[in-house]
Amino acid sequence: DLSVSGPVWARGMVEEAIVERVGEELPSSASQDSRRISELLRLEADLPPLYYNLDRVASFAGLPTPAVEAVLKELRRRGFAAGRTHADPKGVKTDAEIGELLEVLRDLSRGTR
Repeated sequence: DLSVSGPVWARGMVEEAIVERVGEELPSSASQDSRRISELLRLEADLPPLYYNLDRVASFAGLPTPAVEAVLKELRRRGFAAGRTHADPKGVKTDAEIGELLEVLRDLSRGTR
């Protein structure tokens, strides 16, 4: 069920200043994964706190799962904020509502975008 029950958080879960400081203070020996996660956290700081898993949304709609980057590109083209999440490789954070995301997935599956 993909119905909305209301906002869980009024603001984002990531404090951008803290994430930037952590990124700056990563030791030179930090792994690539640590650096990648730090960068993802920084980029998602301005996005909504929750995310959609594209596999679950596409499955719900009976559609194939498109590439994450294709979905992000199309959401941005339509004027929405959109980005990846550090929490899920198939996760997308966006200010688009579920109906708008489903429309993007349908259009991508039909090749209309």
